[in-house]
Amino acid sequence: MLTRTTVDIPSPLFRELKARAAEQGETLRVLLTRAIEAELGHRGATGAKPPARVKLPLIRHKGGPKLRITNETIAQSEEDEDLYRYKRSLR
Repeated sequence: MLTRTTVDIPSPLFRELKARAAEQGETLRVLLTRAIEAELGHRGATGAKPPARVKLPLIRHKGGPKLRITNETIAQSEEDEDLYRYKRSLR
Protein backbone atom coordinates (compact mmCIF):
# COMPACT_ATOMS: atom_id res chain seq x y z
CA MET A 1 0.00 0.00 0.00
CA LEU A 2 1.29 3.47 -0.86
CA THR A 3 0.56 6.79 0.80
CA ARG A 4 0.81 9.97 -1.24
CA THR A 5 2.29 13.02 0.47
CA THR A 6 3.72 16.43 -0.33
CA VAL A 7 7.16 17.43 0.85
CA ASP A 8 8.83 20.81 0.43
CA ILE A 9 12.44 20.30 -0.68
CA PRO A 10 14.85 23.16 -1.37
CA SER A 11 15.39 23.58 -5.14
CA PRO A 12 19.15 22.88 -5.13
CA LEU A 13 18.60 19.66 -3.17
CA PHE A 14 15.75 18.62 -5.47
CA ARG A 15 17.95 19.14 -8.56
CA GLU A 16 20.64 17.01 -6.93
CA LEU A 17 18.09 14.29 -6.12
CA LYS A 18 16.80 14.23 -9.70
CA ALA A 19 20.35 14.05 -11.06
CA ARG A 20 21.28 11.20 -8.71
CA ALA A 21 18.15 9.25 -9.67
CA ALA A 22 18.95 9.72 -13.36
CA GLU A 23 22.58 8.65 -12.84
CA GLN A 24 21.40 5.48 -11.15
CA GLY A 25 18.68 4.84 -13.74
CA GLU A 26 15.84 4.90 -11.25
CA THR A 27 12.82 7.05 -10.50
CA LEU A 28 12.79 9.76 -7.91
CA ARG A 29 10.23 7.70 -5.96
CA VAL A 30 12.59 4.71 -5.78
CA LEU A 31 15.55 6.86 -4.73
CA LEU A 32 13.56 8.65 -2.01
CA THR A 33 12.08 5.38 -0.75
CA ARG A 34 15.55 3.84 -0.46
CA ALA A 35 16.87 6.95 1.33
CA ILE A 36 14.01 6.92 3.83
CA GLU A 37 14.37 3.16 4.39
CA ALA A 38 18.09 3.61 5.02
CA GLU A 39 17.40 6.42 7.50
CA LEU A 40 14.87 4.25 9.33
CA GLY A 41 17.04 1.13 9.17
CA HIS A 42 14.64 -0.85 6.97
CA ARG A 43 15.43 -3.09 4.02
CA GLY A 44 12.13 -2.29 2.31
CA ALA A 45 9.02 -4.30 1.64
CA THR A 46 10.72 -6.21 -1.18
CA GLY A 47 13.85 -6.92 0.83
CA ALA A 48 15.85 -5.72 -2.16
CA LYS A 49 19.33 -4.42 -1.62
CA PRO A 50 20.46 -1.23 -3.33
CA PRO A 51 22.32 -1.89 -6.58
CA ALA A 52 25.90 -3.04 -6.03
CA ARG A 53 28.79 -0.98 -7.33
CA VAL A 54 30.43 -2.40 -10.40
CA LYS A 55 34.13 -2.95 -10.83
CA LEU A 56 35.75 -1.50 -13.92
CA PRO A 57 36.56 -2.45 -16.59
CA LEU A 58 33.24 -4.11 -17.37
CA ILE A 59 34.57 -5.63 -20.59
CA ARG A 60 37.88 -7.45 -20.57
CA HIS A 61 40.22 -7.02 -23.54
CA LYS A 62 41.39 -10.26 -25.14
CA GLY A 63 43.90 -9.25 -27.80
CA GLY A 64 43.47 -7.26 -30.97
CA PRO A 65 44.15 -3.57 -31.46
CA LYS A 66 44.07 -1.32 -28.42
CA LEU A 67 42.56 2.13 -28.40
CA ARG A 68 44.89 4.78 -27.02
CA ILE A 69 42.96 7.66 -25.48
CA THR A 70 44.69 10.63 -23.93
CA ASN A 71 43.35 13.75 -22.27
CA GLU A 72 44.35 15.65 -25.41
CA THR A 73 42.32 13.38 -27.72
CA ILE A 74 39.30 13.68 -25.43
CA ALA A 75 39.64 17.49 -25.33
CA GLN A 76 39.93 17.61 -29.12
CA SER A 77 36.86 15.40 -29.55
CA GLU A 78 34.86 17.63 -27.21
CA GLU A 79 36.02 20.70 -29.08
CA ASP A 80 35.06 19.15 -32.43
CA GLU A 81 31.63 18.22 -31.08
CA ASP A 82 31.06 21.73 -29.68
CA LEU A 83 32.00 23.26 -33.03
CA TYR A 84 29.70 20.84 -34.87
CA ARG A 85 26.75 21.64 -32.57
CA TYR A 86 27.40 25.37 -32.86
CA LYS A 87 27.42 25.21 -36.66
CA ARG A 88 24.22 23.17 -36.61
CA SER A 89 22.53 25.74 -34.38
CA LEU A 90 23.21 28.46 -36.95
CA ARG A 91 21.15 26.72 -39.62
